[in-house]
Amino acid sequence: MTAGRRLVTVLLAVIAPMGGLFGCTVNQSRVDRPDAIESLSSGIPLPGSGQPIWREATPRALLLGANGKDEIGILLSSRWFSPSGDMQTTAPDGSPVHWPPAVPVSVAADIEIRIPTQSHPTAVDVRLFQGALDDNGVPTSEPHAIACPDELSSPAVLETECRLKNDQDGALVRLTNSSAFPVIVLYAEWYVPVSSRPANARDNAVVSASWGFRTTEE
Repeated sequence: MTAGRRLVTVLLAVIAPMGGLFGCTVNQSRVDRPDAIESLSSGIPLPGSGQPIWREATPRALLLGANGKDEIGILLSSRWFSPSGDMQTTAPDGSPVHWPPAVPVSVAADIEIRIPTQSHPTAVDVRLFQGALDDNGVPTSEPHAIACPDELSSPAVLETECRLKNDQDGALVRLTNSSAFPVIVLYAEWYVPVSSRPANARDNAVVSASWGFRTTEE
């Protein structure tokens, strides 16, 4: 296996949605939502936004660092509608990954990542890496994978390592006891109701993206 192909294979395993950790590609969805439950979908725009998720550009994700030192994460993969309504997939191509600068985080505080999209994600999960990155920007350690339940839909779960809060500013992912992991990969997906899908992509029920971040304990 060439170095470039190995790099693609490793990165696909890193950014694949959690439900497909074994043999899944970034084109597959972690959540299979039938159209019958469209009314419960987080792909529906927020009240007053009038903007379905597929009409938005692929969102950025921002790690909120200590003392206001924030950093936009690197987009590792995406599966999103183009302005013309076609499905476009972005995935690793074997090139080295240039990660953003490490963001200072406090040992005593939660790590927060903001996704400022007008539609709430249907599912979010993260992979935390305790080791360093190799020369190609690939994590050298095994991932610690955790799901991020919604705070409103899972009120009985008081303490978890990751929580998702949806508000008027989009989605806020809160990681607890995670400052020891210097590499974070965040994956999010949005279910798109049939009525909101472009004509060219009626069979594509989900759009998704994943971002990478680095942290350093302050």
